[in-house]
Amino acid sequence: MTGHNATPIQLTQRTSRPASRLLDDLVMLDVPGAWVTERGSTYLVFSPREKERYTTGRAATLTVIAVFAILILTAVSALFIALLPLAALPLAPLLFHDQPLLAVGAMKDDAGVTRVTVHGQAWGDLAVVLDAYLAHLPQPPEAAEEAPTAGRREPVAVGAAGGWPGSQDLDGS
Repeated sequence: MTGHNATPIQLTQRTSRPASRLLDDLVMLDVPGAWVTERGSTYLVFSPREKERYTTGRAATLTVIAVFAILILTAVSALFIALLPLAALPLAPLLFHDQPLLAVGAMKDDAGVTRVTVHGQAWGDLAVVLDAYLAHLPQPPEAAEEAPTAGRREPVAVGAAGGWPGSQDLDGS
């Protein structure tokens, strides 16, 4: 365990900002303790700024070395083949490794606006900075033109007996 105090985040938001600019903005954010681990044309992955000592590459290398050693020992005695499952032991620490990751995707949808999706675990200042950035994104044009009440019907109160307004109750009142 890394000891990060991470908050799970899962949200989708629409904006008029182009996807490439949005991702460029997020890369330019200087967030202490976080860095962009991976970047694609439509997504970013943030991870803590820690140097990992035991990586998947090291675990795989140790596993391959153990497999070869056991296979060589099998030439001495066929009973050593029973040790082959133990070659996977270097992979065990990776099962318990908990490192928070946060993925941000941005794509243009069918309506021509950018859909931003954030999923993962945010920690420390990353949660605060990302929340502030997403809160200040410009709204898509169709949402900005629509007035709060334009195109929406006002909720209608239901009568005390549960009928629709203007309808008569069964008891004639």
